[in-house]
Amino acid sequence: MARAGGTDRHDERREQILRVALTLFAAKGIEGTGLRQIAERIGVSQPALYHYFPSKDALVDALMAWHKELVHEKQAAVLRRLEGAKSLRQGLVLIAENLIHLWHSPENEDFHRLIMSEMTRQGPLAVRLERDFIRPTLHWAERLFSTLIKVGKVRDLDPSLLAVQFIGPLLVMGLWHRHHGAEQSQERLSQLLYQHLEVFIRGIERS
Repeated sequence: MARAGGTDRHDERREQILRVALTLFAAKGIEGTGLRQIAERIGVSQPALYHYFPSKDALVDALMAWHKELVHEKQAAVLRRLEGAKSLRQGLVLIAENLIHLWHSPENEDFHRLIMSEMTRQGPLAVRLERDFIRPTLHWAERLFSTLIKVGKVRDLDPSLLAVQFIGPLLVMGLWHRHHGAEQSQERLSQLLYQHLEVFIRGIERS
């Protein structure tokens, strides 16, 4: 039993380190954040971090793997729910709502900020983030639109461009959301989401 308790404490501390590192990386960038800053924020010595992560690169690798697993779990849940969608509109609303939650909910906000900042300034993680998070999401949407075109639900348009047109605004909504502040936040974000979907669906739906 002692071993199980020790393992639980180890896992909890490891996740705490990952969460603190993500918050600092999102605020200051990967290059602008050192292990000493992470240790100070947690309240431990820098050598204590090496018990969990032998280097900053190892910490970044673990952070990417941790969040990639969370994303895959969310996407799998969306696909299971998508099987019950009865129309193009219902399916795209379901996907969009879940992607908005994935990218812009409070628990995922730091990771979204990290993606946007690293991609914008072409930071050291830009290629990896594009490969592991942005590109798979676009490919996922492209396959979806290819299927919808084949079954006659969507006009004969380029599915790769449809993926960008659908996903791109959902990513940018987070920037708009933060700029307008919390006083309008959730209601205005919902209005923006459904207006985007209404315009998008009217443009692609086969009559």
